[in-house]
Amino acid sequence: MKQEIIDTQSHKFDEKQIEITWSIQKGVPQNQDQINQQSPYQIVNAGQNENYGWGPGIGARAIFINQEEVIVCQDQNSGGQYLYFDQVQQQWLPFQQKADEIINKIKQQQNQNDEKVLIIEVSNHENFNEYKGQITEKELAQQSNNIMQFDDMFLMITENIQKIFDKTNAVYLEINQKEAKLMITLKTKIGRRQIDIPIKVPLSLIEQNEADKKKIKKIQQNKKFDEIYSKISKLEQLEEQQKQLNSKLDDIYSKIQKLEQLEEQQKRNFEDILILKNQLKQQQQLYQKLSIQHLKQQINQNSNIYMSQKIEGCYEFEFFIADDEIEFDVGIIADDNLENLQNKIKSYFIQLPYGNLVKGNQIYGYMITHIFQVDDKLAIRVDSKKHELQLIINDHVSAPLKIHNSIKEFSFIIKSQEPLEKFISEHNQV
Repeated sequence: MKQEIIDTQSHKFDEKQIEITWSIQKGVPQNQDQINQQSPYQIVNAGQNENYGWGPGIGARAIFINQEEVIVCQDQNSGGQYLYFDQVQQQWLPFQQKADEIINKIKQQQNQNDEKVLIIEVSNHENFNEYKGQITEKELAQQSNNIMQFDDMFLMITENIQKIFDKTNAVYLEINQKEAKLMITLKTKIGRRQIDIPIKVPLSLIEQNEADKKKIKKIQQNKKFDEIYSKISKLEQLEEQQKQLNSKLDDIYSKIQKLEQLEEQQKRNFEDILILKNQLKQQQQLYQKLSIQHLKQQINQNSNIYMSQKIEGCYEFEFFIADDEIEFDVGIIADDNLENLQNKIKSYFIQLPYGNLVKGNQIYGYMITHIFQVDDKLAIRVDSKKHELQLIINDHVSAPLKIHNSIKEFSFIIKSQEPLEKFISEHNQV
């Protein structure tokens, strides 16, 4: 009988790596080698609670692809050969004779009829196992009590294929290393009562020859090797990423450490500045302040001279530059004699705006390099007990200059060719 495919469907489950194909064919395949390869029957041992007449768990069932069953038992005296009990002859006979008889009947049935057959094929792409089974129209009619049609069964599988591994589903596929079966639960009503009719399609494991087994084993080994190499590659990538991350972390820690050191240094600098500021404030509090109001103009034919009264101790004379181009001298003098000022060794002058230090008639060069501008603040600080003189320009204090040890009393003095009010003011010009 020529085989004709009426309808076919397939579905692949990527996660399980299982592919299922179900098809309706008209006529049974005539390839007897293929039929023999499908294992026409399966030996299913009795369960612990099953009793076939020799006690619980003893014996087995031989289930053929046409759903015929034969109760068998192993004969330990003949090397484990299966026997079956012939009801007609009332004696134990070799099972293989009965099996050959049923197999020949199956082959004749398959060659003689052109009924429809539903073929189920399952391929496990992970372990390369393949299962195949079928159910004919007659077998479906017997199992469903003539209720279910072939097309309905095909449609039922199609509609429930997504949940075929769920035991509670109307179509359930049970599969293991040795066998598989497709269970279809047909729900129907008898009167007012709803009943479930189970329909079973056994699937046989297609045996592989030695060449196929070796080929599959090699493919599986290569697949495992590929997985191992992939894991090693990923591990190496992770190690490299970890090294890069550690390097970045070290760089970050180094930067953090430098920032902490910089912050600590800035903190110390701030503390030092604060200390100096406090010291300066304390020093300023120690010095009595004098301004241009404390100066009096003296009679002198050669220049304009302005001088404070004689003082002793710590004093600071402060003023603001009103004209940065007029030349004048500012300093201290130890006596009241204004004659021959240029020859007095106990007089100290700063020549502005150049910044030269002059002692008597000796010029000692630049004491300051600051270029004066209008509104710059200049102060001269003198401690006659320590014999020190300091310049303060815009609150920046210069290093102390030692003055003559014999100076105890002194006066602040300014001399210029111009009147005092032209180049000096007591406050900033706004």
